[in-house]
Amino acid sequence: MTKKAPAAPSLVQQVEKLFDLAAKSTATPLKLKAKLSVDKLFELRVLGRILRSYSKVPGAVVRHVPPTTKGASANTIVVALNPASADRKRFSHFSLIDPGGNHLEAWVSVETMTLSWSIQQPHPVPLAALHELDVAVFRGGIPKYPSHLDVCLAVSCKNVFKAQKECVREVLGMRRETAFVTRREGGV
Repeated sequence: MTKKAPAAPSLVQQVEKLFDLAAKSTATPLKLKAKLSVDKLFELRVLGRILRSYSKVPGAVVRHVPPTTKGASANTIVVALNPASADRKRFSHFSLIDPGGNHLEAWVSVETMTLSWSIQQPHPVPLAALHELDVAVFRGGIPKYPSHLDVCLAVSCKNVFKAQKECVREVLGMRRETAFVTRREGGV
């Protein structure tokens, strides 16, 4: 099976059920829009599992936020099929509210501004200033291209049987471009 192979309808339905469980949908069930590749469905499955875990926290709320484009359906999940901005007009995301009322957002395939760009800020902004996060949870109210400081959780999804060296390099690069390492009193 190739990475771009279309996902089987039965697998799509299983992932849709996972989103319904996480969002505790009582109205019309959530549906995924577009024909999804096996890899994109894998990312959505990872997101669904994260949302499901979050929803089990007493008092936590997970809510699907559909695109704001006129005619968008409230129960249709629309995700970027390639790296994209956090464009609320075009794509869905999930609102996460913790028991204390703090607001987070979960997205798929969002490009973030990297740490090295924020330090140097060359103009015009080079493509290297952006790093795609397959699945991410951000602070609430992020801009189209969130900062590395907005990232609360970043997940790199690899739909493979055996991890390759390139996967490890990518994860290390993602870690480097989205996190600070600081010295603490009495140690590192």
